[in-house]
Amino acid sequence: MPFLGRALYNLLFLEGKQDHPDFAVFSNKELFTRLEEFSFFLNEDIFIDLSKDIESPEEMYATLKAKKEEMPEMYLILFELWKRLIHDKKTISIFCDELDLMIHNYDLRKGENEEKLQEKIFLLQDILDAGVDAKQNPHEIFQLVSDYLAHDLESFIYDYIFELIEKDKDTLASELLDGFYPYIKELLWFDYLRLCLLFKNPGEELSRFFANFIESLMANPDPELLIEVLLLIQKQDCGQFFITLFRFVAAKITNYGQLYELLEIAKNFYQISLNQQKIKKCEEVKKQIKKEMFDQPLDSSHPAYLVLLQV
Repeated sequence: MPFLGRALYNLLFLEGKQDHPDFAVFSNKELFTRLEEFSFFLNEDIFIDLSKDIESPEEMYATLKAKKEEMPEMYLILFELWKRLIHDKKTISIFCDELDLMIHNYDLRKGENEEKLQEKIFLLQDILDAGVDAKQNPHEIFQLVSDYLAHDLESFIYDYIFELIEKDKDTLASELLDGFYPYIKELLWFDYLRLCLLFKNPGEELSRFFANFIESLMANPDPELLIEVLLLIQKQDCGQFFITLFRFVAAKITNYGQLYELLEIAKNFYQISLNQQKIKKCEEVKKQIKKEMFDQPLDSSHPAYLVLLQV
């Protein structure tokens, strides 16, 4: 995917591959001194005056660089100065740079203020909605914003909503799910989030939604998602349907990691009926699947898979 703004540099930083200084720790004076290495002699007043006819740090970089070769450090310096000095022009690149840092800190559980992160997420939703109001395609505007981020935006939103559901913050989870749903391409995964919410508060809508969801999922089988659904419904009283779906999933898995997960689900199923012989068999064949095998393509003649097919 293309990277816009600071996204590529943030990705290199996240992966520990950054080969440029962290200009965030430089003083303004130090930043302007570094700019002189590129034969640009600016100060705060000149920089602010120059920005009056320019809309973003990317445009400023392109204007100053003109036809010269790419100068990544120069761009990063201009970007940092723009963040500090130009407060009346909050660009999408700066917004996404701030969001990247918040997501990074949240993932590391570095005490990131979750309220600030939520505010940023709702502001992101406002930005997307404004794009749609301006007659832009929802998926295209979402992709454009994603291109300014080092993190996978759709995956982050999914994971964040899922965590909210696990923390019983269902109202907020539902609000975010409704807000971002029009922009998402992988709808079945987000439908699964809706299913999780409905299972927590079952009503008439659950049966109808679940039936439509399963029909769509079987028409477009995703082994990883199918396994998540099995994990969800094994806690419910689904009777024969659970066995039917389990066998359907068993025929769709493609690697040993998925096989391992299904054997664990099968073991839990047998524990309900106290079938010790079957439980022992699942445990035995699970030991044949080492972690280094998880991503390897599944051999349908593997003994563990043959045991699975007998469930």
